Amino acid sequence: MGEMTSISGVDPEDVIVYTAILGYYDQIRPIFPGSKARHILFSDVGPKNSKGWEIAPLYGIRQPQLMSRKCKILAHRHFPDATYTIWYDGWVQMCIDPLELIQYLQGNDWAAERHADRDCIYREARACITLGHVNPTITWSQMNAYAVDGFPEHYGLLGNHIIVRKNTAQIAELEELWWAQLQKYTIRDQLSLMYCLWKLNISYGVIPRTGTYYKTFNHSR
Repeated sequence: MGEMTSISGVDPEDVIVYTAILGYYDQIRPIFPGSKARHILFSDVGPKNSKGWEIAPLYGIRQPQLMSRKCKILAHRHFPDATYTIWYDGWVQMCIDPLELIQYLQGNDWAAERHADRDCIYREARACITLGHVNPTITWSQMNAYAVDGFPEHYGLLGNHIIVRKNTAQIAELEELWWAQLQKYTIRDQLSLMYCLWKLNISYGVIPRTGTYYKTFNHSR
């Protein structure tokens, strides 16, 4: 087995760090120097300028946004042998070794940052509709279905640009349910994740919003 880290006590060989960049929507950012975890990039831009990432093949989905979400959500399918996976969006660059984020699981199998502005998917849905990010009819249908099922207001809201997961059977079930929701409703993944966590009674750790362990960049186009 590989060298153990003093940061998290986790063998880097048990961790996959991954992201997706499609259609030159974002630039490929370098991995954190010295990180011993495997870094895998789902991309259609080829290996040129991969900056330490291993290039992985894409799925046969024509819609780039949906393809990116499939890469993001179904970690248990992509990396069945990994103990932990760490996802971050293509517009993020880590300023620390991603292995440090595993500590924020805090005994759970899932961790992410809280949403910066809201704590409720129903309010987030209204904001997305106002901004023109979603189809209103589909989105209200989704929110109505969740309300009928008993999903409460102000249950919480996670920003999903960084996700730390332990690869367990329950997390695999969560990811399959989450992916099914995106295919049925809107691909705005924050609108369905909290419902899926609630539906399966899954608790989660919170990554603090310090703003010091990563940098963000504007999309390239």
